[in-house]
Amino acid sequence: MLRDGLFSSAEFVEVSRGFTLLRLKPGPAEARFGITAAPMAAVSDWHGRVTIPRLSLRGDIGKACALLRTVLKRFDRRKASRALYRAPDWAQPFLRPDAEKAMGKFLERVHPRRGKAKPRSPGFDDLVEVGTRLETEGERIPFSENLIAALVARAPKYGADYPGYAAEVDLLGEMTYSSNDRIKFAAIKAWACFAPVSQIAFLEKRAEEKARGALNPNVVLCRCMEALGILARRFPVVAKGGSVQDRAAIVGVLPTLVAVLDVEGRNNGACRYAMRSIEAIVEVTGAPEALEAYFHNLRAPGAKSDWMRKINDRYHATAVAWLVERTGQRFGTDYDAWQKWYRSNR
Repeated sequence: MLRDGLFSSAEFVEVSRGFTLLRLKPGPAEARFGITAAPMAAVSDWHGRVTIPRLSLRGDIGKACALLRTVLKRFDRRKASRALYRAPDWAQPFLRPDAEKAMGKFLERVHPRRGKAKPRSPGFDDLVEVGTRLETEGERIPFSENLIAALVARAPKYGADYPGYAAEVDLLGEMTYSSNDRIKFAAIKAWACFAPVSQIAFLEKRAEEKARGALNPNVVLCRCMEALGILARRFPVVAKGGSVQDRAAIVGVLPTLVAVLDVEGRNNGACRYAMRSIEAIVEVTGAPEALEAYFHNLRAPGAKSDWMRKINDRYHATAVAWLVERTGQRFGTDYDAWQKWYRSNR
């Protein structure tokens, strides 16, 4: 299983005793930007279980040979000889793609949004156990995607819940730490669409733990910055009945968003998502400190190339346009002028 990288071509090369490995040839993108692209691969046993999830494949045959020796050394033959776990018959439909409706019916039976649940087997705990015991990506991915889609479809209106809602939120939170990036990213976005607004700090924690089980921690950071805005927009403006506690929880994530703006380069998608999330917080809470936080979009780290300067200019133009539309003031990219105006008009 090979992830796309910045390589123009690849060829199979026999290394030893009939084993083969990919030899990768650098492509134009790698040469232009002066970076070392490293496509990722995973090794699975003959049952389809991933035994070595993260391998860095580079275009050096010597390293390829060393990599092959590592693969053979780490391969778990004892585990590979064990038969696969088979999900019970009642869970088999959930292992097929596009079975979110079947999953939704199951969740509605065990955690009805109206009325009382009828205690019977299998229950929610049985469903969780199946998810934790699945061993192949071919089963784990559709099961997880069906579950995520079913949970999002069950998201209660703001301020409401139902018996079992908290357990479902916790399960979705655990799925944001999945070893599979596809599941992880979908779960982060779904959590923002499903969880209570009061728990928005979970996304801050997830951003802090971006490297946990991640092939690319920065993508996790981007997804968390995006999710903060998605969740914030579920909060009704104060005039329409949003709770004071939830408003405080939303405003409380501003330092995390500002930290991303102050540290990351403007070519990082995390900055763009942080910008949009602060916009959402301004719009739903009206908090003055959210507007002040937005000014940090004008404080881009210094650009070391014409390419980065152009990116910074486009980024700043977007931020300034939003500020002009919201405030009617025209201070351009002058951060100090915006701060002075803010202190006088807060």
